[in-house]
Order: sequence, then structure tokens, then C-alpha cells
Amino acid sequence: MKKFIAVVLCMLMVLTVFAACKDEPKEQSETTGEPGQSGIQKDSIGLFNVDLKEYITVGEYKNIKISSENEAFVEIVKYERETDLKNAGYGEQVEITSGTVREGDTANITYVGTLNGVAFEGGTNTTGHDLVIGSGSFIDGFEDGLIGKKIGDTVKLNLTFPENYGNEELNGKDVVFTVSIKKVTRTEYPEKITNDMAKRMGYKDAEEFDASVFVRAVQTYCHETVAEKAKVIKTPEEDLEFFVDLEMANYEQIATAYGVTLETYFGTDVESVRAELREYYKGLLPYYMTLYYIAQQENLIPKATDIDAKLAELAAEQSTSSNQVTVEQLKENVDYKQVEYIIVYDKVRQFLFENADVE
Repeated sequence: MKKFIAVVLCMLMVLTVFAACKDEPKEQSETTGEPGQSGIQKDSIGLFNVDLKEYITVGEYKNIKISSENEAFVEIVKYERETDLKNAGYGEQVEITSGTVREGDTANITYVGTLNGVAFEGGTNTTGHDLVIGSGSFIDGFEDGLIGKKIGDTVKLNLTFPENYGNEELNGKDVVFTVSIKKVTRTEYPEKITNDMAKRMGYKDAEEFDASVFVRAVQTYCHETVAEKAKVIKTPEEDLEFFVDLEMANYEQIATAYGVTLETYFGTDVESVRAELREYYKGLLPYYMTLYYIAQQENLIPKATDIDAKLAELAAEQSTSSNQVTVEQLKENVDYKQVEYIIVYDKVRQFLFENADVE
């Protein structure tokens, strides 16, 4: 689930503000190949403009079996449902004093970190710290180590600091954290959705809301299943750099808004951050590449007419009564590859849904 959530970040980024960098779309040719064969567009400047069979091995992506008893699928349904409810403001914060810690909880904890049996500087909190489980705020293993533990218990976590943690005394060192879980705050959502609630979330009624959740859950489950079984043969360096550049451009906009340099915003040199982002997106490549692999095999790569239609749709969404955004403005300011990615993402996920074997 964590991996999949990260996959869509770049797609969402394009709609908030005009992109900082862009590629001018060239005249596109029709897709090549017959149905079921590679549909790579010649002269395309889009993402993964190579024969992905040379870059990744992908297993069967049709007839993926899904059962309502599948725990992973049930969790995805829950996530899709709660995301809509959260965005509409239907979540209620509830204090939990019994039971176990779950991902997404805010756990109030105290802790003592020791190195060779001695407490180290900065590793102790006795007043209580609110930690969102799954936020990645603490070192690897800390938050995961609390999931499933009873509220009120004290647990010992045997962990290792990263080699590049930034503290010579702790870099790569094995430590023990003794953590007391005082209480948990959890967001709870209504079990029953009324038609009025569904309308507030943009749906016709509760039935349409449930149907949308189901479709998205099937799409997500299928995509994750395919991506997790895929094996990258070699890295498409140009495409990897695209995702890193996109993330860096987003950070640069944030830094500019704060009136600081990227170095000041990061608190370290830009190249080291870029190197970390490369590794991060390298781990996500199977998720991006499987989308385009399927698009190539099933002739779902967008044509120029698809791009124009999506730009018109985005222009309408971005426009307000006082500010009309035109397609021409989008073409000048939005990266072509991002628009293409949105279309591929939607088309392939719909294809996976239509070809899933759902009980």
C-alpha cells in the first residue's frame, strides 16, 4: 500500500500549479503494431519511449483473481473508502486507550534510546511525543515495530541507524529503544454512507460511491499485484531522471514560496538530496514501468487527440469564473509527459479492472 500511494504523487502534482518545466510535444504518429503487440509511438517524446520488453519482465496481467476474502484487497477497499471520507471531512478523532496500535494512528509515546547500554543524546523523551505511525518520521523499523503492540505496553526495539544519518556517533550503529505507548488517537469513519454524504463527496448517491470505491480498489489491487511480481532488467535512466526532476521542481517551488534557497530548505547540499530521490524513484520504477508496459502491449499509449482532449479537460477544471485557463496556456506551462502519464494511468487501470477475475 505504501508503495502504491507514492506512485500517484507525480500524477497529482501536475494539477495543483503549472509545472516549472515542460517539454514541447512533437507531432505524434499513430501507434504501431497490431492489438496485443507493442504499441510504441514513433517520434513520441513521452515517458518510456522504448520497447519495455528489453527493460522489464512482466507476468500475467489479465484475469487476476480477486476475492472479497483477500485481506490485501479488503485493506485497499478500506483505504479508498476512508480517503474519500477523510477528504470530505467525515473523519472523527477518537482517543483509544485499549487494543493495539495500527498504521495511521497517532501514538503518544515516551522512549529512551541506548547505545551499548548507555542513553545517547537526543534519543530520550519522557514528556510524551505524538508520532503518526507510518509517517516515516523516525528511523526505519521504529514505527513498524509499534504496529500491533498493545496500548499501555512498553516494548524494546532493536534498530540500526542509517550509515548516513548525519551523526558520527550514531551512523550505522545498533541501538535499543525502550518505548512506552501511553495512548493512541485514531480517526474513525462512519460505517453507513447516506445519499447526502455521497453527494457532498461528488457522487450521485451512496450506491455510486460504493461502486467507485470498488472499481478503484480492484484497479489498485491489480496494479500492485503486477508491479510487485515484475523484475526490472535495466534502468531507463532518462525516465528515472524525469521523476527526480519533477520532485526537485516541486521542492524548488516550495523553497521559493518561503523565500529561501534549496540548500537552506533541505538543510544539506542539493546533490545528496537528489541522490536519495534517485534511489527512492528507482524503487518505484516497477510501478511506473508496468503501466507503460501494458499500455504498449494493449495499444493504450495516448495519441495527439487524447492529449488535446485531456488538456481541454484540465483547462476546464483549472478555470474559475474570474480566471479562465486556456488549452494554449496549459501547453505553454504544463509538461507534456505529465499529461501523458495521467492518461496512461487511467487507461491501464481501467483495462486491468475490465480484465480482472472478481468473485
